[in-house]
Amino acid sequence: YYPSGDVYFGSWHDDAFHGQGVYVFASGEIYDGLVEHNSKSGIGTYYYDQGNAYYSGNWSQDVK
Repeated sequence: YYPSGDVYFGSWHDDAFHGQGVYVFASGEIYDGLVEHNSKSGIGTYYYDQGNAYYSGNWSQDVK
C-alpha cells in the first residue's frame, strides 16, 4: 500500500515494478498487465472503476 491508497501486486526488479502485475489505484481504476521500470509496457488492460475496459492492447512505456 502507498500513502495515496494505491496498491501493486506483481513482479519487481531493481526496486521497480517489472513483469506481470496488477496496479489498483485508490480511485478504483485498475491496470492488469506487463510493466517495465514502473511504466505500463506490453500487453495489458486498463479498467475504469466500474469494471469496464478502457483500453486493452499493447502499451509502450505508458503510451497506448
